[in-house]
Amino acid sequence: MGTVLARVPPLPGLAEHLGPGAGGHAHPVASPNMLIQVSAVAFGCPVHLGALSAAMLAFLARTSGLWINRGLAAMPATTFVAAGSGGGQRPRWPRCGRCWPLMA
Repeated sequence: MGTVLARVPPLPGLAEHLGPGAGGHAHPVASPNMLIQVSAVAFGCPVHLGALSAAMLAFLARTSGLWINRGLAAMPATTFVAAGSGGGQRPRWPRCGRCWPLMA
């Protein structure tokens, strides 16, 4: 499959709150099925007040069957987060609610 930069789907009903430029991304939407087609995965996400975005948490919840059944047991994986001292402002990268699983 090569290297794929994908984004998790926005939560239903919240896409209109993601800010300007939220639509029209060239990156595909990640799915749990994509995880079994790649040889490694890196999860990246913004944090706000110490928590992952709701969209990333929802995506990870949809992958629980893979983890429980050890479908990804031998897969190399890593995570990274982006946080800053924005004084309570929305994260600027990636846009709030946008998370980026990088799959290789």
